[in-house]
Amino acid sequence: MLGLLAAVPLAGLAGCSSLPDLSAVRVDPDWPGTAAPPVPDADERARARAADDARALRRAVEAFLAAGAEGAPAVAAALVVAAGTEHLAALGEPDDGPDGAPGTGAPTTAPTDAPAPSAAALAEQVAGAAEAARADVPGTSSGLARLLAAVAASRSLLAQRVQGAPEVPDPSAVTGAGPAGSVTGTVLTPPQAVPGEAAALEGLAAGALAAARGVEVAAASLADDARARALDLRGALEDEADVVAAALVAVGGRAPVAAPDYVLPAPLGGADDAVALVTLVLDRLAATALDAVPALVGERRLMAADTTVRAAAWADAWRPGGPADDVRLALPGTTAPA
Repeated sequence: MLGLLAAVPLAGLAGCSSLPDLSAVRVDPDWPGTAAPPVPDADERARARAADDARALRRAVEAFLAAGAEGAPAVAAALVVAAGTEHLAALGEPDDGPDGAPGTGAPTTAPTDAPAPSAAALAEQVAGAAEAARADVPGTSSGLARLLAAVAASRSLLAQRVQGAPEVPDPSAVTGAGPAGSVTGTVLTPPQAVPGEAAALEGLAAGALAAARGVEVAAASLADDARARALDLRGALEDEADVVAAALVAVGGRAPVAAPDYVLPAPLGGADDAVALVTLVLDRLAATALDAVPALVGERRLMAADTTVRAAAWADAWRPGGPADDVRLALPGTTAPA
């Protein structure tokens, strides 16, 4: 039996034709199946969206300038391109020009195929790009979320400049984020806190209270409309502090209270010093809120991003204009003033 079983395979092979040359064997390229292309994760998709928006804004600005835009809207539009160059660099994305060649970061007035938008339409496009960056903040990694919050704040400021916002807007009228009072009804999800959230929220609430006190002190050195606007801003900052405090209590923390007194960075000698104090405390609040973004999750992260947008917008509105201040438009809050 063993001999017969051993002979069967040999007999079968003996009756077969010779094996073909391996070089003549056709290999199916789809066997066992081609590898599926990698699926971009949330960070990659958000990064690509922010970069695509920066390039689209450049093309819109170039069409806007080629149509003969002049004056303040043209200057603001050029700042959109300059900020976009900074955004692309921070995102680690190539700075391609409209024809696919490396861009210089400066807009051109050469004719383009794109239809020329009006100033209002361009401002709306910049504001839409701000909202797109903001919407990606909750679902991205902590580092990218912080960057996208700064990009959203930058585009919000630029949209105001392009559309010619009033010199000192109403505290609740900020493009790219709802008024502070409107987020009090937001469901702060997820309800479970993650490590570090309470500390970040406590620091942000304390920062908003300090800013409110600083603006109140500045108001005493201002007169008439400027004083009224400062007092309105103080109220908006107190609303910010209340919203953050509610989020802090929701994760098991204790709402902070305003300190009995705060140390001014310098004595106030008049209206100019008062305005400088307002911009200083608002810049500090924007930096505090931006630094809180990575430590938070869900709606709480979005809340901090919105505080960054509002604080940066208020600071920009109060700051005396000048080229030296334009660098603050690219990535607000990334550097805290001393």
